[in-house]
Amino acid sequence: MITKVVWDVISNQEAIDIVYSTQDKAKSAKNLVECALHAWKRKRSGIAMDDISAICLFFHS
Repeated sequence: MITKVVWDVISNQEAIDIVYSTQDKAKSAKNLVECALHAWKRKRSGIAMDDISAICLFFHS
């Protein structure tokens, strides 16, 4: 499952921190995917990985 890859190695809070620490909102999803990729390689070395995709939605009050 593609989306499970991110959540296997990054917690909800880590994802929030990664997205909100990215200065350019247009690059938030790319930054989240890159962090997930690095975390996967660190934590799941040797286990095959599928593509990783992310979509970030920003809601304004």
